[in-house]
Amino acid sequence: MSDFTYILPPEIITKVLFYLDQKSCVECTRVCRRWFSSIPKYATPLWNQLNISLDSWWKVNTPLLQFLGPHVKNVSIVSKETGFILQRLKRHDCNIQFLVIVDPIYSSPFLRDHTKNVTMHPFYASLELFANTLTELTIDCQQYHISLTTLLDTLPLLTHLTVKYGASYIEPIYTVSDNNNNNNNSNSNRKSKIVFLCLDNTSHFSTLIHPILLRCPELKFLLLSNFRNEFKYFPMYMDQIQTTIQSCPSIQYISMRKIDMRFWTHVKNLEKRWICMSRKMIIDKNKNNSNKNFIQAIEKGSNTKHEWELIDKKEKTLRELEFSGIIHHEQLFSILKKSQHTLEHLHYSFVNAEQLQYTIEQNPLLHFPHLKSIELTTLDNLTGKPTWIFKGLFDMHQQQLEHLYLDFKTLEGSDPILQQVINNMIEAISKLKKLQYLFLEFQNQCTVYCDNLDLLSSNNTELRDVTFINIPILDQGLMELSKLPQLCMLELRGYNVHRLLTEDGFIAFANKLKELNSPLELLDLNCDHTSAVTDTVLKHLCQVESLKTLRISANHDITDEGVNIYFGAKKRRIELSCCNLVSQNNSNVLFIQ
Repeated sequence: MSDFTYILPPEIITKVLFYLDQKSCVECTRVCRRWFSSIPKYATPLWNQLNISLDSWWKVNTPLLQFLGPHVKNVSIVSKETGFILQRLKRHDCNIQFLVIVDPIYSSPFLRDHTKNVTMHPFYASLELFANTLTELTIDCQQYHISLTTLLDTLPLLTHLTVKYGASYIEPIYTVSDNNNNNNNSNSNRKSKIVFLCLDNTSHFSTLIHPILLRCPELKFLLLSNFRNEFKYFPMYMDQIQTTIQSCPSIQYISMRKIDMRFWTHVKNLEKRWICMSRKMIIDKNKNNSNKNFIQAIEKGSNTKHEWELIDKKEKTLRELEFSGIIHHEQLFSILKKSQHTLEHLHYSFVNAEQLQYTIEQNPLLHFPHLKSIELTTLDNLTGKPTWIFKGLFDMHQQQLEHLYLDFKTLEGSDPILQQVINNMIEAISKLKKLQYLFLEFQNQCTVYCDNLDLLSSNNTELRDVTFINIPILDQGLMELSKLPQLCMLELRGYNVHRLLTEDGFIAFANKLKELNSPLELLDLNCDHTSAVTDTVLKHLCQVESLKTLRISANHDITDEGVNIYFGAKKRRIELSCCNLVSQNNSNVLFIQ
């Protein structure tokens, strides 16, 4: 058989090799001497990204080194020999632009620069090798101190910096500027090109984080989060947001929040979305669009382009704001007022309802013409009838809200009052004509149920994602949800959601989905303490053509028979957790924690 590298043109060889993974590509070099020398030059597109996960990787994969070169730009390292690996990559002329370092193991004292004439640690020296190319750096699960100041001085082209600590980490981020050698470092006040900055489990905002912000005049995205249970480590007060706005003239996206594992996915998605947005901004700027105002991206619905330009020149404004903890209504109003004409997303977690109510009622005419998303999580101290939420936030934004997230920590009152509150809430939501995402949760057990979901099916024709947690619904309510014409994801989780549902109700639900040719792709059922979801229900759900993922947890009624029927010839994804009648050896199931 002829050698295809002799016969085919180079561009075809490159396309053929692109279908291989990197490991298979390395194996090809072991075929013969010619392939050892020729295959690497045809496979360069495959090696733009490089993942290094074993300390012995460099010692046993000599053929792999043949593939390294200027085309290697995106590198992820999980190793104890990070410095050595970076030096080897530089020796092979790799032009690293994106670097992820996961759990580097170094001794804490060597990462600090306490003395005047300290020699730069090999870690920083290795990073400095790529000072002319590295633009994005992520250090994940770092257990010891990292000098942010040294990173900024070492990498002048850095535009994205992320430093993440383990959740149990209790020490603050370390900066050179807090030590004696601050006065001896000529670069300590040099401005950075950082556009995106993400730090987690940090503390001491004023002494450790603020000095870094002062060096980042181009910073547009700031994400600070922490997992601790007490605010004393990182009291995310409004004055920190004000300080950030004053220190960073270009800031438009701020997230300062205390999080728990329930919101971990949200934070990860937010980080990914902001990184994508920041990269696009940099690309646009490099295309000689630096004079164009980024706010024009939300120009939709405004009077004129000139209006946006005037707003941005007059005052510093935000497009997305996420925060947690204690607020003072004067500070909150001041920040929101300045961003009134630009704010698109507002997230407030660990909400003190009394404080927020006072802010809204004192300033009832504060309208955000471009607000698309509202998230109020862990809404506490909520008593009586919370009509101020509906009138103050919903009514003024009926024609624009697309995303609504409400998480009630406590909702007190007698059953008749609670029933009226829930009905009023659904009625107010039904007026949001452009709503696409709806999340409702009661953290405490709710004794009443939602009986007017027909308002959603009749009015919210653009609703795509619906999540109910601990909010009881009836069979008729489930039927109404099936009528939503754009519904793609439905999550019904928690004991209370399923308390009043029956097997017949789920069967009718499945049949209605099939009848209407529903676009539903994901159905999440946490069925704790209910016998409504059975093998018979699975048999009917398997007839819903669009359904791709079925997630069931805490169920004690479904068996292997029902699972196998649902899986069927279409081999659709089914995820189970705590379903004790389904065999752990069932190959049709993905068991999740």
